[in-house]
Amino acid sequence: MMFRYFTKHRTYSYLNVLQNLVASYNATPHRSLNNTAPKDVNEKNKYDLWAYMYIKTPPKEKRIREKKETLKVQRKRGKQFHFKINDMVRLSHLKKPFQRAYQQQWTSEIFKIYRRFLIHGKIFYKVQDFLDKEVVGNFNYTELQRVKKEADALWFVEKVLKWRRRNGQREGYVKFQDWDKRFCQWIPERDIVDF
Repeated sequence: MMFRYFTKHRTYSYLNVLQNLVASYNATPHRSLNNTAPKDVNEKNKYDLWAYMYIKTPPKEKRIREKKETLKVQRKRGKQFHFKINDMVRLSHLKKPFQRAYQQQWTSEIFKIYRRFLIHGKIFYKVQDFLDKEVVGNFNYTELQRVKKEADALWFVEKVLKWRRRNGQREGYVKFQDWDKRFCQWIPERDIVDF
């Protein structure tokens, strides 16, 4: 939750919103509390929740049976594609040995799906960047995250590399944050917004 805030506001300063973060955490349902928010725990339900957490676990056979039933339903439905052609997605990062769950797990660069296919009954996707260069490899849907980004959305600029004047208008050659230098481009000064 905190790292979501850090990423959105591009700062690691959180003392001014600490109370809001704590209130949000306490109002969020917790799976370990049987989808009950910590603020909703009281004298009436504390014993039930304790029993749910420490005593009531379904037997292993029941869990296995439920998993098999789910797989049967999925097989009957057939394979369904999770993404459409030209959907925008992010790719998952390779996990490193000491990587924490709160660290960024998806690329900042966005890609487009241009092909989808089955290999031995499993669904795979091919992606390309915005310059239509193919990314090497096939990707499973679990390695992709759909992104809803409008064509006129703002993109973060890492820095303006140089300036020029064209037709009486000042333009900046910008490098976008977390995108490589192939995507640098000239942008009119009026379109470069400072936050």
